[in-house]
Amino acid sequence: MNITYKIDKIKKNNWLNITFDVSKDDLYMYSEMGNGTITCIEDSFTNKPEIILVKLEDMYQTALHAGYEGIHIICEPSGGYECKLMLLAAQQGHATSYVSGEASSKFRIVEGNSNDKSDQRDPKVIFKLAQYGKLLRHRILESSYEQLRHLNRMHEQEQELKTYIRNQLHHELKVLFCERDWKEAFWYGVSGRAVLKLYQGSPYKIIKAGRSRFAQRMKKAVKGIRSSTIERIWTNAAQSVKLDYNESIIELLSKRIKQLLQDFELHERRLQEIKEQMAAIYQNLLDQGEQLPPVVKGFVSIENLARIVGETGPFSDFKSAKQIKRYAGMNICIRESGQFKGLRKLSKKGRPRLRLILGQSIFHLIKKDRILGAYYHSLKERHAMNGTKAMSMVSRKLVDVLFALSKPGSVFDEKRLFVCKGQYKKAA
Repeated sequence: MNITYKIDKIKKNNWLNITFDVSKDDLYMYSEMGNGTITCIEDSFTNKPEIILVKLEDMYQTALHAGYEGIHIICEPSGGYECKLMLLAAQQGHATSYVSGEASSKFRIVEGNSNDKSDQRDPKVIFKLAQYGKLLRHRILESSYEQLRHLNRMHEQEQELKTYIRNQLHHELKVLFCERDWKEAFWYGVSGRAVLKLYQGSPYKIIKAGRSRFAQRMKKAVKGIRSSTIERIWTNAAQSVKLDYNESIIELLSKRIKQLLQDFELHERRLQEIKEQMAAIYQNLLDQGEQLPPVVKGFVSIENLARIVGETGPFSDFKSAKQIKRYAGMNICIRESGQFKGLRKLSKKGRPRLRLILGQSIFHLIKKDRILGAYYHSLKERHAMNGTKAMSMVSRKLVDVLFALSKPGSVFDEKRLFVCKGQYKKAA
């Protein structure tokens, strides 16, 4: 027989639990007070700051008169519409917590024996979950971490816009400069950008300028450009102009390419400014002595560290790397029953942006000659994992390393990456 003990924090704190179902325009409230004969409190009101403050004060006074020490505001995440309620409650000194939207959805079936959903019923379901202690911490990040989180969102938006515009640019170039024997990445190198800026990517303008004039302008714009590169561009342009587009079509496409290039460079600059801003904030946190992983050259850049911490918040909020993995939705779900043993997969019940950033942070580390390359390829070859699954395992390993590095006095040692603590002590 295995006997364990746990503390009932909900009852110990003597708070009055008040649960809410949040929508864009309205809040639906539910609470229960008393023993034996239960007093049920229900209300609904507009999701506006001035009304929320009045209602919170009314409930706080009601709780004090009933013998409670304070009130505990609980809701499920609702796409940001819950932020006003939670922030105002926290600013007034009230306890705040979340419940998982998935837990609420599944418990609704248990509580009511049906799939029915209504704004009036949901707060009661959340209240039951709170009674069972199924709560998630509502974190209010310090200003620097909050800035990093917002910058992370902007970084992703700028990256998506940049990718979208690049695809549009490729489409227009495919129509106008139809014959080319180089990859699309050529357009973003020094020589390719010179062609786009000087000739708007138009082979007709290149041929019209003449071979010698074209070569002269390219040599002036690109220091050290090879003659073979100039000849290659000229040859491809000569092939492309055989389509013999109408002059008005050429001007139309050229103008579009020029506009798209300007837009691309605009978002490129904005993205670089965001990266620099994030790096400066992260360096400032390190200078202040925050418990964060330091920059390790050739392992993780300061920009990627800033993006990771923008999603996790302070590493000191987590007791182990396992908690960070769970926060990211990278914990392994076990599916076993009797003799059935299902596949083990990531739960993906966490922050998707954190999983994305961790995946992007390991791209340069999984080549065969890099730090995590041998580990990644051994997972694929020896354990027959596909690339996606192997990268997930490497991402989990990265979390372990970063959490270890965040501890005071920790120093990065490549030789210890795959040696457990016990083996290291024996070797010493």
